[in-house]
Amino acid sequence: MPDRVYENASVLFMDIVSYSKQTVDQQAKLISLLQSAVNQSNEFQRANETDLIKLPTGDGMALVFTRDLLAPVQCALEIAGAIRAGDEPKVRMGIHTGPITRQVDINGKVNIVGDGINIAQRVMDSGDAGHILLSSTMAENLQRLSADWPPCLKDLGVHEVKHGVRLQLYNLLKDGLGNQQLPAKLRATRPVIRIFIASPAIDVVSYRDKVRDAVLLLENLPMAMETFSAQAGKSSEADAVICIVGHRYGYVPPPELGGDGERSITWLEVAEARRAGKPVFAFLVDPKAPWTELKEQDRLLSEPPDKAAEISKAVQKLQEFKAYLERESTPRTFTDADDLAKKITATLQSFTPPKSHAAPSTTRIWQPLFCHALQPAQHFHGREAKLQQLKGWLESPDRKSVV
Repeated sequence: MPDRVYENASVLFMDIVSYSKQTVDQQAKLISLLQSAVNQSNEFQRANETDLIKLPTGDGMALVFTRDLLAPVQCALEIAGAIRAGDEPKVRMGIHTGPITRQVDINGKVNIVGDGINIAQRVMDSGDAGHILLSSTMAENLQRLSADWPPCLKDLGVHEVKHGVRLQLYNLLKDGLGNQQLPAKLRATRPVIRIFIASPAIDVVSYRDKVRDAVLLLENLPMAMETFSAQAGKSSEADAVICIVGHRYGYVPPPELGGDGERSITWLEVAEARRAGKPVFAFLVDPKAPWTELKEQDRLLSEPPDKAAEISKAVQKLQEFKAYLERESTPRTFTDADDLAKKITATLQSFTPPKSHAAPSTTRIWQPLFCHALQPAQHFHGREAKLQQLKGWLESPDRKSVV
């Protein structure tokens, strides 16, 4: 018996979603469309018989590339592009690099066995129509090959697949190809992570909106965000806090509204989270970055002279707040809204909640709830307080009526 030869191969596994639900005629049509899309791929055409092993699987196929590490990725993108043009068939793909060995099947043809192809199938099984999923091995290889690939890869975290095997999966999104939605199988098992965004509601409003969108796009973690009203204390209910600081100090609630008259609402939110043991990710604007909004010190020129003491104090307190963040966390700087969103995305992708974090019910898919509350002015006490004042006046025996 000849010695068995082991190879390292890169495998592209694909199948047609809901194939078995179709009629026989429709199945034949879908397979024909898939084969046509594969045949159009330049990578598929370029690989010769010794570099590529083609294995039909009934509802799809496996393409085993034994020479070019990048070939299955390029091939998958080309197939996705060809399918997008016709909108059929609905295909999902999985890619992995690992050991294989060749085995002659019952028909005398070459087949493949080994983790290289087994894991590629498990990766594919985790996706939905349009997904191009990669194993961590394949994703790490791409990240080492070129700086062009990391922005195209979204970490989906570690998930359990068939037979209890745990895989770290990545979603490939490039040039509008791929499916950016979180796969349904992963969505059902991922805990919802609540991210509290703390920032002044003065100079970073557009930045805050960009961060909100970045958090929601990370549904592949999945990440969820709830913004609470501008009252300290709610930040402790989140799993992590993102603090964004520009060039303004922000609203300072007085003691009668739960503040201390010194610290801004953003500072109070961060302090509350720290006391609750929640991680705080701080992001400070780069002092040298272009800035179009009014800075705290610029108010000395734009506001009446009697505001000078108040403005000078705000400038001082802003510096103290930044120093506090330096002590309590490891702040990163940002230059613009896109840079901030990119850095927050990277931070949250690597964030893992504590093991005590409870998994959500799998009976429904969580939908984010947004509460965009304005920070209250110092004279605002709320409708309930006003009603109580009116009720007290009505019940007062010495009230006066004006006719």
